[in-house]
Amino acid sequence: RYWSLGNEMGYGHMAGPNTPREYGEMAARCAEAMRKADPSIVLVASGTWWEEEWFRTTLAEFGDSFDHLAFHEYTPLAREYTGEKGREEFCRVATAPTRTLEALREVRERANRYAPDGKFVGISFDEWNVWHSWFRVPGVLEGVYTAAMLNMFCREARKVGMTIGAYFEPVNEGAILVQPDSARLTPAGQAFALFRTHHGNALLPTGLSEAEVDLDVAASVTDAGDMVIITLVNCSPDEKREAAFSLTHVGEVRSAKGVLLSSESYLPESEFSTTKLHVERRGGFGLAVTMPAYSVARIEVAC
Repeated sequence: RYWSLGNEMGYGHMAGPNTPREYGEMAARCAEAMRKADPSIVLVASGTWWEEEWFRTTLAEFGDSFDHLAFHEYTPLAREYTGEKGREEFCRVATAPTRTLEALREVRERANRYAPDGKFVGISFDEWNVWHSWFRVPGVLEGVYTAAMLNMFCREARKVGMTIGAYFEPVNEGAILVQPDSARLTPAGQAFALFRTHHGNALLPTGLSEAEVDLDVAASVTDAGDMVIITLVNCSPDEKREAAFSLTHVGEVRSAKGVLLSSESYLPESEFSTTKLHVERRGGFGLAVTMPAYSVARIEVAC
């Protein structure tokens, strides 16, 4: 049902129309023909959506032909892993989702400004990863990055109109390592598996302040209101962090359990170990946990 009208047009490395007008004209012709065959399809427009001319021409003049814009962004691999330079590189990769969010906000603002007749056009963030993590087995740093990106999506996707999110690419290029006689999750894949419990839930605000920038948090509640899911990422390369929560607006805590992904190293091809996370109860509504450096966790709270 979902179709992309070309891939990375305007980037210069794909055959086909690479200017906003030439692409828009071809995309409109293709969209018309495709919808004659199946009116229910959903179409995504390619393009270099960091350049305003694509909004001014492709979206403004041909935007009735598609439903979403394809947004791609990759974070370069760390170049060093030891010493002060290694620390700087760790922080750059681990906190990349904050910069990605700014880019998504800019795309949203331009899409709203140039869409024809006030039409809502979604952002299809259909390629994201660490570049080129698929040339090796992703390690703990890539796992921290992936977890922080998923937290950001949980908190911000609706606000920026991000309607589709697709990791590129799960099998043997990031999340799942497949070998001749086995398959396993990489640290990035472990983050996906840990966070899947949010699926179908309603977002809860966390009230995190800028002073706690190392600690990345997202929270959700089930439709029944009887279970709260909290996911945390400690983006510090060398400091543990404490997180304390008060659930007074949700309900009294009946029970709480946690799962922790942690490691003794974030060097290339390092791995997470999975252990039980100690969750401290503080009164009827409070919880606290301690997150080791470069770790990821999930807390399930029954209310």
